[in-house]
Amino acid sequence: MVYLDYYGLQEAPFSITPDPEFLFASTTHQSVLDKIIYGIENRFGFILLVGEVGTGKTTICRSILDRLENRARTVLIINPAVSGKELISGILYDLKVTHRKDASKKELIDCLNQFLIKVADDIPVVVIIDDAQAIPLDVLEDLRLLSNLETDKKKLLQMVLAGQPELAENISHKELRQLKQRISINCHLDVLSKNEIEGYIRQRLYISGNNGRICFNRRAVSLIFRLSKGIPRLINELCDYALTAGYITNDYVIGRSHVKKAGKELLSPVFKNNFFKSAGLQASPGHMVKYWPVLLFLIILTMALCWWNIVPYTTLSARALTNKKAAPRVIKNQPVENSRKTGFYKMPKQTKKNIFKKADGAKESQNPITANKQIKGKKGWVVQAASLKNSKTALKMVTELKNKGFQAFIQKKIF
Repeated sequence: MVYLDYYGLQEAPFSITPDPEFLFASTTHQSVLDKIIYGIENRFGFILLVGEVGTGKTTICRSILDRLENRARTVLIINPAVSGKELISGILYDLKVTHRKDASKKELIDCLNQFLIKVADDIPVVVIIDDAQAIPLDVLEDLRLLSNLETDKKKLLQMVLAGQPELAENISHKELRQLKQRISINCHLDVLSKNEIEGYIRQRLYISGNNGRICFNRRAVSLIFRLSKGIPRLINELCDYALTAGYITNDYVIGRSHVKKAGKELLSPVFKNNFFKSAGLQASPGHMVKYWPVLLFLIILTMALCWWNIVPYTTLSARALTNKKAAPRVIKNQPVENSRKTGFYKMPKQTKKNIFKKADGAKESQNPITANKQIKGKKGWVVQAASLKNSKTALKMVTELKNKGFQAFIQKKIF
């Protein structure tokens, strides 16, 4: 790393290799690790660890091996895409159990069973399979046969299956329901929260030899969280490129601008190992070009719909307000009945004679215009009969009211 000497670091702080020394004890990571160790020590048998790409499953597996050093016989399988016979043969090879080269699958299982009976009382035997989502379904059935290696009191073989969410889907197949029932502990490895990312970055810098000179400010941490979605591997990639950007600009305080440059670099087409693309978090800018006609069409359609809804209201309101014949009349203290069938308010069945009530200081009149003139110093009342979104429906209602002899108009809603 070009920035190691500049920042005075002893090793790369944000390498994507699964180094157990850099394991950050977040809430989810510490909980998963404790559950797995507890299940192994108590001989629970099968343990399932599921997590998304880049969440730290391999680092957890390496940490388990470190914790069980001199306390258990361990086997780590990193390429499980093999046949059942090859898988069992590989387990025997790591345990240093001899067998015939042309031994059948049954003979291999018998050799493993004899070995477990000899040593299992003194020390647990643990098999950890990483990337277990690549195990063929028939091989998973062979692993179920290994779960039958037990005594009346405990399981002789402790099996940890670590893989992506596809692993849980594979085990959920109907033909593997017996294996699913044998899983004693089911762990899910989650991403880091926004508050944990700052501690994650600080711990990695400290382990690498940082004496407090390097600092990621809060705005930088917030952008890292937004871009990485809390996935540790993506956090490492962003921080590594951000430190490079800080080295170029001679900055010890890594800010939002440095992280923004790192994000652009990771999203560039020349970046071969694009974890953002593989994780499905963000699309490359080049991928959006072919979708711009669709986006443009949607924008134009939205604007047209908004214009269609607004213009009729504005036109009708202007006509109504400039039309003296459509001036508002006095309609006071009249109950309104809510029609649930139509969704609109409708006036009760009354005659024009009694719909206009007597105002203060005015004589009762059957003529609405006369009644309006008799109110001294007052302009009268306006009653809103309905609030509608569709201009056609509003025009229909106005027409019906006018046909019944009422004065009606449309006013655009301004609040």
